[in-house]
Amino acid sequence: MERSRLLTFAVIILFGFVSVCPTDADKPLARITVKAGQQTRFNTPVSASLADIAEADLTGKLHLEEITDAGRKDLPCQRVGEDRERLCWILEGKTPAGSKRTYELLQGESQPQTEVGLEQNNRVTRITCGDQAVVHYNHAPVSPPPGASKSYTRSGFIHPLATPDGAILTTMHPPDHIHHLGLWNPWTKTEFEGRHIDFWNLKKGQGTVRHVEFASKTDGPVLAGFRALKEHVDLTAPGGEKVALDEKLDVHAWGLPGDAEGYILDYTITQSCASSSPLHLPPYRYGGFGFRATEFWNKNNSNYLTSEGKTRKNGHATRSRWCKTFGETPKGHAGILFMSHPQNREYPEPMRIWPWGPIFFNYCPVQKEEWTLKPGNTYVRRYRLYVYDGKLAKESAERLWQDFASPPKVTVQAVRKSAQGIPNAFFAFDNGVNRGKWDPDKQAQVLKKLGYDGISYNGPGQMSERIKAFRSRGMQVFSIYVRAALNKDPAYDPRLKDAISKLEESNTFLWLFVTGRKETDDERAVEVVREIADMAARANLNVALYPHHGMYIATVEDALRMVRKADRKNLGVTFNLCHSLKAGNAERAKELLEEAMPHLYLVSINGASKQGNDWHDEGWDLLIQTLDRGEYNVEGLIAKLQDLGYTGPIGLQCYNIGGDAVDNLRRSMKAWRRIVRQVSTK
Repeated sequence: MERSRLLTFAVIILFGFVSVCPTDADKPLARITVKAGQQTRFNTPVSASLADIAEADLTGKLHLEEITDAGRKDLPCQRVGEDRERLCWILEGKTPAGSKRTYELLQGESQPQTEVGLEQNNRVTRITCGDQAVVHYNHAPVSPPPGASKSYTRSGFIHPLATPDGAILTTMHPPDHIHHLGLWNPWTKTEFEGRHIDFWNLKKGQGTVRHVEFASKTDGPVLAGFRALKEHVDLTAPGGEKVALDEKLDVHAWGLPGDAEGYILDYTITQSCASSSPLHLPPYRYGGFGFRATEFWNKNNSNYLTSEGKTRKNGHATRSRWCKTFGETPKGHAGILFMSHPQNREYPEPMRIWPWGPIFFNYCPVQKEEWTLKPGNTYVRRYRLYVYDGKLAKESAERLWQDFASPPKVTVQAVRKSAQGIPNAFFAFDNGVNRGKWDPDKQAQVLKKLGYDGISYNGPGQMSERIKAFRSRGMQVFSIYVRAALNKDPAYDPRLKDAISKLEESNTFLWLFVTGRKETDDERAVEVVREIADMAARANLNVALYPHHGMYIATVEDALRMVRKADRKNLGVTFNLCHSLKAGNAERAKELLEEAMPHLYLVSINGASKQGNDWHDEGWDLLIQTLDRGEYNVEGLIAKLQDLGYTGPIGLQCYNIGGDAVDNLRRSMKAWRRIVRQVSTK
């Protein structure tokens, strides 16, 4: 009989290509980009925050379509978290280092689904795949073997833990250490309110750990698991028991596709003091996160291998990023790869490894140094297990750890579609939102109320405050306007590097204007533009050249020349209506848009009028007005952009417009909505 796999799909067509595109009723909610980074990935779990697409309709079932050269590839995804704020899926197959993959998030259910399930009775919660239960969490108290002390009774641990083929890799209540319970995580040597409490060695009767309730449960096409709430109880407190430590235990099993030999189990421990009293953890050789292996493993048929090459003979009290335990079982060779996260305390974590007989493994962050858990703080330790059949090469173990420690970069961009029917986001320049007078929170509040999608900022300052103000309202900082001065070294504001780091993966453009003498050779300009584009690329950001009348890059043609010479994939151009008019290109707008379209990242518009015969003779007071004023045909410009398929953001230029800022923005928004209605009904 063919053996079952935790994450093998029942019907192979799931990973086949589908040739149809989304229908009008199934338009994408978001576009998602995944960058592999410096590591080659294979069947890697990934997740993305849905916070930036809070305004999208995320009710009902969702699925992903990967956009590939061969067409669209349908695959399942799953929302998780207390507020379902994260989207999870598997980066199926091989993703080479340095490459990226693109997805669209859509409403509806992908078919068929995987079979990662959650089952529960009054004693045990199980994570299953098909007919194979692989994780058993004992939420009810489990009694010890006959004749053993009742002090050994405990709940809130995992046993049995099985491989996809059903090989049991844990044991419970072994005769040599009755208190060992499969996969569990109590502290051993502690001090609480002047008392010495041992939560590990239960026979002492000093402490125990109890499951209290489930805070959440999830199952679906990608993963299954739960959040359990537990208490670490002092049994010796005067006047009766007292809870010393509260714990949230998150356990989730990810399904891996195809012919995967194993599955991934994420195990996250979050602890905090339950009262105003701290819990002190003196240095001790074991305690924290423990594993007692199957009784079939012994010194002759099992071993350890750490990331540093240590084994049973020399591994104890050393540190590692990962450690695999492995051996023979009645169902063949099998093992578990234990991975510690770089943010864990005392990383790389010290280990307790038995040099003799059975397999016992323990990541122990207090083995070398004491630790005091203080009231009011939260302490998180993250571990990942790969539970597998067969054998696991050292190179594969390292790759799995890299996926955990340095996961691929994921960027989510909402596909905004106005109620009137065009896809372009509409934002305001900060020069129209009381630049220098209102703080970012006030600017975001006003623009949100008026219906704008976000803002463009001048300069790289205050990035943290700006991003927070707009993201918290489901809005975006679409660009930051920055200067490259060819006659200076460095050519750009020193704060730009820090701003780029804060903007990483944010979909914010660097709106770059370039100054310098016209007789300056393009060689210097290319050098500077490349340097800034390369900095932006490392943060997965794009650079849009900003043509500005009277500057080195003054026209769309200048910007296109620079894009071609600089030859950077993340470098594009802007069409600025007011500067195009000033350059005398009023009659060439549609021609310029067609030429720029392959590289067009951003567009800016405004109302404009003229008193004479030529637009380029007019002052900025006529060339930049609120959108409801002037005789320039902005509606025709927007219609042309729609005909060309431009879906990028459109900004409202507000430079030096007098009057009340809120009134100006309100009138411009009213005009924008009228333009959109007209364009979308043609």
